[in-house]
Amino acid sequence: MKIYSKLTNELMDSNNVEDIESYFDFSKKDEIEVELIKEASKKAKQKAKNMALGLGVKINSVFALDHIAKCTLMLADINY
Repeated sequence: MKIYSKLTNELMDSNNVEDIESYFDFSKKDEIEVELIKEASKKAKQKAKNMALGLGVKINSVFALDHIAKCTLMLADINY
């Protein structure tokens, strides 16, 4: 990583090089993703509770979860 910028700059300055793409991954990506999903799910659960409270209903159970464009949706069975 120390020489990455220098190397890519030199390559881009070379003849016949039009584009450079790089991909970096993290060895603990899956582990971190699990923790982030847990955290996001807890926040989504609290948000759903707050929304239900505002509607004057209570969530009995969650029957579906959907992850769309960085947003977790909870579909729940509610009591009126």
